[in-house]
Parts: sequence; C-alpha cells; structure tokens
Amino acid sequence: MYGTAPGVASIETAASLGSLYTAAIFASVYALVYAFVAGAGGSGALPTE
Repeated sequence: MYGTAPGVASIETAASLGSLYTAAIFASVYALVYAFVAGAGGSGALPTE
C-alpha cells in the first residue's frame, strides 16, 4: 500500500490478519465466559444468584 516493496505489503497483510485473529479469539473467549456465567447464574451456582 506504501509502494511496491513486497516486504512492506507482507508486513501489512500479516498485521491485519493478526488483528483479525486476535479479535476472533477475544470474541470466542468472551462468548464462552459469558455463556458459562449465564449458565451458572441461571442454575443458582453463583453466589450472586
């Protein structure tokens, strides 16, 4: 994007793929934790319920 240098292009591609991968991992972990907390709370396993 900043020229024809293949190194720059591959670095940018890796950075964007890495951030997408990180966002996907974060979303998955958050969903698992949320499901666990919601399930435990619904069954009365949590002290707050």
